[in-house]
Amino acid sequence: IARIIQLPSGQIVNSLKNSIQIRNPYTGVIIRNLTGHKNEPVTFAYLPKHGILASGSKDFTIRLWNITNGALIKTLTGHKDVVINLVVLLNGYLASGGGWYDMTVKIWNPDNKFSLVRSITFSGLQSIAGMTLLKNGNLVIGDNWPGDIFIINPNNGSMVRQISSAHSKPIWNIVVMSNGNFI
Repeated sequence: IARIIQLPSGQIVNSLKNSIQIRNPYTGVIIRNLTGHKNEPVTFAYLPKHGILASGSKDFTIRLWNITNGALIKTLTGHKDVVINLVVLLNGYLASGGGWYDMTVKIWNPDNKFSLVRSITFSGLQSIAGMTLLKNGNLVIGDNWPGDIFIINPNNGSMVRQISSAHSKPIWNIVVMSNGNFI
């Protein structure tokens, strides 16, 4: 299991091999099994306005699922490596971060058939490891190596700040605290 999220309904979403399982949170019983990825899904995001579950995978794709009936709605392509992070932005758009050899953040518009709005790359960014949303709408990206942190504005693709770190290891998880700071 690469990642687990909880839907607003309380149901749990996890991956197992090439499939996605939606489970009852109390019994663990599988309610729905979503198949279609050619490799393991490693990240999920729920788009509440559209009732869509997005899954990013080691097959370099993002698949969009109808959460009510489990139907595959659409497959998004364009990443050149594993889609390692998915984040729903404040405007409802979907941000996807490509790992290791991709080094790209892509912004998708769900109100326009998930059209690609922009691709964002930066010199100095070696590989996206972790990605999360700040309260002000900016994205915080943890680098795979050398472990720097990048803050970007997803609305225009600009870099707000780069924080050089003493880490020599990837920054896989970034947590935003209630005061807006992150660790």
